[in-house]
Amino acid sequence: MTFDMTRGSPGKLLLRFALPLILSSIVQQLYTLCDSVIVGRLLGETAFAAWIPVALFLFVCYRRILRQRLANQPENLQKEAQL
Repeated sequence: MTFDMTRGSPGKLLLRFALPLILSSIVQQLYTLCDSVIVGRLLGETAFAAWIPVALFLFVCYRRILRQRLANQPENLQKEAQL
């Protein structure tokens, strides 16, 4: 069974297509926020200042990995769309 994105409401189709990416982005941001709080409170201001570039780097890496996985496996998009 395939997911036909040429039929139906464009807004609903785009939301259904983008929802996994939106949710993973929110989870990643919450993870980074928790790490920042822990580093800032336990290790101090200097460690927190060093953590910010690392958090940005990790976010960019995670996005690239996710984008590559989705681009290389279009059947996964079809399976997610069926859910």
